[in-house]
Amino acid sequence: MEEDSSMRRQKKCRYCGEWYTPYPQTYRRQKACSNPECQARRSREAAHRWHQKNPAYDDGRQAYVKKWRKEHPRNWPQYRAEHAESTKRNRAQQRGRDRKRRFLAKQHDSDSVHLEKLKRIRRFGDLAKQHNSDVAVLRQTEEICRYLACHFAACKTKR
Repeated sequence: MEEDSSMRRQKKCRYCGEWYTPYPQTYRRQKACSNPECQARRSREAAHRWHQKNPAYDDGRQAYVKKWRKEHPRNWPQYRAEHAESTKRNRAQQRGRDRKRRFLAKQHDSDSVHLEKLKRIRRFGDLAKQHNSDVAVLRQTEEICRYLACHFAACKTKR
């Protein structure tokens, strides 16, 4: 039985689970259908991944925003009174974000988990040294420890 070429190219959307025909140019990379909700979610996840890889990107932004707000004052109570509907919606959205944040692990708990993982990797390197193991393994564990320590320090400064 012969398969239709369009059926062969169908993929399942990572977000809604529906089958779709991807663009031929991006067939291998495309993970989401053209549904606006799926595209928005894909875009949010991509932005999140980018910010995870570039944690220092927004470091100077807070000072810039503070300076801009000082130079461009706005009467916030008056603005909120004039835009009551958007203020109400924003507060509801913020409550939802706060609710989600409550269930995340406490920061000091995640710090201890991270430090414990670093200790395990170092122990692995120590074991390799005791058994006169390959130099490449030692170098790799040292590199991993250095990378994780730097990454951990960058995350702590981000808070």
